Amino acid sequence: MLDRTGGYEVTGTIRGAAAIFVIGALLAGCAEENASEVAGQATETNPLEETVAEQEQKIKELEEQLVILQETIHSQEIDLQYAKDEAAIYRGQVEGLVADMSDSEQTAFAKSQWTYELTVNGEAVPAEGEVKLDDSQVEVAIVQKQAPYTVLPQEIFSTGKISGQFHEHVKPLGQKPDDVIMTDGTVNTGVIYTFSDVPEGEAITISVTEELKGRVDLNTDQLRISVNGD
Repeated sequence: MLDRTGGYEVTGTIRGAAAIFVIGALLAGCAEENASEVAGQATETNPLEETVAEQEQKIKELEEQLVILQETIHSQEIDLQYAKDEAAIYRGQVEGLVADMSDSEQTAFAKSQWTYELTVNGEAVPAEGEVKLDDSQVEVAIVQKQAPYTVLPQEIFSTGKISGQFHEHVKPLGQKPDDVIMTDGTVNTGVIYTFSDVPEGEAITISVTEELKGRVDLNTDQLRISVNGD
């Protein structure tokens, strides 16, 4: 048998080894847990990294689109400047031609800068002035149009329109309109005379001045608008 001292030494050694094993196991477990936590954190950051990458890609695509737009705008600016320069050249040439015109030629040119339309329910009035409708509502419109730009001096340009107020060149005879509407635009101005619920078989007569007659190519100075083909 071993003496007591030797027995105590062996027992102490075993206990020490066991303690070291336990401590080692605990440390290994902690190390594995820490490694798992680090791996987990790395995994958790991946979506953020992906989001950043996606945003960077979008920014890159937008930057490329911006470059294309800037190039397009620059090209259009060049085209616009070219068009302005070309228009200035043509304008100068036309002004030179107008300056060489006689007074009568300038007056005729000014007249061409003003046009007139006479319609019934949106349709041009025939040269003979006879209009037949199936609709009991009749709209007679006179429209004055002027050229948006002119190379003529203003005092000559103004002589091209008909005298006085253009709408005074059209006058309903007999039946009065139920409504009169004026439309006023930058270059187009119009007046619409509306006759509502015109009885079947009745005719509306509109007087047209000689001056307007020539501008809208009429062969008569009166319009006769019949409802339901009368």
